[in-house]
Amino acid sequence: MSEIKFISGADSFKVLNPLNPIYKQRYEGIVAFSDTLRAEMLRAGYAKGVFPWSVSAPYLWFFTDPRLVLDPSQLIISHSLRKRIRDALQNVYRRDGIKHKLEIFLDHAPEDVLSGCAAARPGQDGTWISRPLRRAYLESMKGMPG
Repeated sequence: MSEIKFISGADSFKVLNPLNPIYKQRYEGIVAFSDTLRAEMLRAGYAKGVFPWSVSAPYLWFFTDPRLVLDPSQLIISHSLRKRIRDALQNVYRRDGIKHKLEIFLDHAPEDVLSGCAAARPGQDGTWISRPLRRAYLESMKGMPG
């Protein structure tokens, strides 16, 4: 019988099988829980398509099906798509009567992005992006290309 696993570090994700249908049927996508959030746990979890979604401990780790996990090192961009991207970056387009040039940003101002996502919205009481989660996310991005 499958049950929700307690995870304590990145190694815990090696034995976690989020594709097991029992999690979706019985636990509404919860596959694990932890009493802490650390950068290496986020990286290991996201590599399996698992992410934390709790304000405080115990942190619940979810897997949604369907879910896409895209490994950038495995991404193959066709010649025609590469040409379209290059053309889009070089050409100006108009929106609201103003000239714009397409820009692509990767990991641009992650602290600002997390703050914006964590900000309360009209009609909502709060957010699931807590301070510990923000710290872990920012720590997990250190040293990554971008």
